[in-house]
Amino acid sequence: MKSKLFGENTPLPTEQPQQQSTKYARLPNGMIINHDVNELKRQNDMLAKINAYVAGNKDKNGEIHMPFGMIDSKSMAEFYSDLFSYAPCILKDAIHKGDEFERFKLVLKFAISILHNLTFQDVFQKKPLMPILGETYEGHYIYQDIAQVFMESDYVEFDYVDLLTLRDVIVRKEQATTYIQIEGHGYEISGNLTYDSRWKGNNLVIALPGHLRVKFVDLEGQDQEVEIQLPEYVLSGYYYVGKPSMILINGPLVVVDKKNRIKSVVLFNGLTKDSFSLLSSELTPNTKNSMQMVQGLIYKYNHARVEQYIEKGRTFDIKTLKDLYDVEYKLERIQGNAIDYYEIEEVPQSNWKHLQLAEPIPSELALPSDIRFREDLIWMKRGDKGKGKVWKGMMEEQRVKDMGQLGRKSDRGQLRKKPKRVY
Repeated sequence: MKSKLFGENTPLPTEQPQQQSTKYARLPNGMIINHDVNELKRQNDMLAKINAYVAGNKDKNGEIHMPFGMIDSKSMAEFYSDLFSYAPCILKDAIHKGDEFERFKLVLKFAISILHNLTFQDVFQKKPLMPILGETYEGHYIYQDIAQVFMESDYVEFDYVDLLTLRDVIVRKEQATTYIQIEGHGYEISGNLTYDSRWKGNNLVIALPGHLRVKFVDLEGQDQEVEIQLPEYVLSGYYYVGKPSMILINGPLVVVDKKNRIKSVVLFNGLTKDSFSLLSSELTPNTKNSMQMVQGLIYKYNHARVEQYIEKGRTFDIKTLKDLYDVEYKLERIQGNAIDYYEIEEVPQSNWKHLQLAEPIPSELALPSDIRFREDLIWMKRGDKGKGKVWKGMMEEQRVKDMGQLGRKSDRGQLRKKPKRVY
């Protein structure tokens, strides 16, 4: 399911890799480092092609597309389903917890497991395939019981309020949004995430705007629902300039139970300002192995105050836990020295190697819109990049047409020739 990137000499609780990779290593603070110089130089060559393409086409259209060699043979829905593979194990345990606070902490653990899985994604040179309008995915996880998975992609503009800063977040029509529905025994995961990548200096920052909701269904009817807002996933040092690239997590993770007025804010300090330059604002990886890497708080929050701020349009910048504006009283403190290792009141929580992964399994029967019927994905998984590239081009043209824009043409001014269908 994932590329196993851990090195052998890590002091932190983690999974044991099936195969060791010589080009990747893991720092003590959990960051994944790529020290394969030849691969990084090849990546520079591909990025140079992007710049040349954009420079030659900036007056024709504003879209920027990655070279085919930097596209993964994984769909967006498969990318998300890999991230949720700890859900059945963690949330199954939460079902048996009658206490809302203990359930809340297990939902927080599920949220951090998503970040743990993000660091396994081998995407230094890859990104998931952008979905076409209405593309679906049907599958399931098996862990004691069966959890059904359904996802559907769409291109639609919408907005929502950030759970921490209270700013209005606008998702544009051209961004791929995936609606997620997972139904397990006694719990449900729903919501939507949008794949958004942008540059911050020499860092490619991947944000997943949107909210996930975890709902526990009780026999007594006292359902508990917890919302999750994820931080940023960063590919640092994307251009090779003599330093290795790194995978890290940066920004706030927010988990909220509005019914019980419980909130958790966890700040991941993966990026820091370059300390060697007084004038530059360049952000560089925070490679320190310190318990300041992860700082968080679980607290009772003032819901009425938050609603008043939203109504008045007031927003906040949260740099440290001291900037939190809605704390009624503190419950428990969170800290950690790695991007996927944390403690609650000095009790370790990241026992990933003792948890069972539930590999996502595609359903045998699926709708015609299922990702398995995408010709470009089929050819790429067969290893035929030529036909995969042709089909990807046609899929992209169709996606643009579905969004109400003009279909792009090839360099010769004609639509690409349609190859023979795979199935």
